[in-house]
Amino acid sequence: MLSRSWSAHRAHYDFLIIGSGYGGAIAAARLATAKVSPRPSICVLERGREWPIGSFPDTMPEILRERRGPLNPLGLYDLLSFPDISVIKGNGLGGTSLVNANVAIVPEPDVFRLAGWPASLSLDTLRPYYDRARRVLAAAPHPNARRLAKVQMLDRRAREIGTEAFPLDIAVNFTVTGANSYGTEQKPCTDCGDCITGCNVGAKNTLAFDRQCAAFPSRRGLGRTSAATGTSSAWPTTAATGLMCAALATIRTRPPPHSLPGRRSSAASAIRMASSSSQC
Repeated sequence: MLSRSWSAHRAHYDFLIIGSGYGGAIAAARLATAKVSPRPSICVLERGREWPIGSFPDTMPEILRERRGPLNPLGLYDLLSFPDISVIKGNGLGGTSLVNANVAIVPEPDVFRLAGWPASLSLDTLRPYYDRARRVLAAAPHPNARRLAKVQMLDRRAREIGTEAFPLDIAVNFTVTGANSYGTEQKPCTDCGDCITGCNVGAKNTLAFDRQCAAFPSRRGLGRTSAATGTSSAWPTTAATGLMCAALATIRTRPPPHSLPGRRSSAASAIRMASSSSQC
């Protein structure tokens, strides 16, 4: 377990970070791995509880019981509805990385030319960091993506409009059985499709479990507390970047995309599948 009871917290920390998702986790990681002396004390507070591998909801009744609300503040799934969009957030140690679809997509260059985007930031400026994030997350296409029915159906539709589908990078382990390069035990993906409800296999590279563990407080001697209503969970995680989306494959435009980053998809007719790496 990475989280600690609130009773184990210190009276003082150099840094207090609220939230253990991509924002808080990465901030904690940067501080935890900073080459400064003395090493700062860091506490990351998380309102949700820790979800060990094997404890995620696995049936529809279990999933429905884990919707977060006033009567269930520790529920895993936080559903937010707005006039134009609905959002499902993860409520637990690791934030939404626990329940996202693992996809690491590099934004199109046009995104950085939108009104309101800082002029000093461009794809070329951020390219080294996207590359770094992809390496830390070990993001790569599903090795058998072309065999998956959902990808085949998407490609069939793509060819009807004169293009084709290609697999996207996903932060899922397909090869390691045992300790990964960070010393964390993992198992390969089984194509169960439970990425968005919580991986019970140990193949998903979430902030709370896999390759991001290199900067966890248990290995850095830092404080972590897990809590929503009483428990506390504080933990610094890794140097990864919040690359998260919801697609396994996307339709590409002509000419064929070059190697990432810079792979392009049609802005007007991009058909992306909001799904994980399941067979169906």
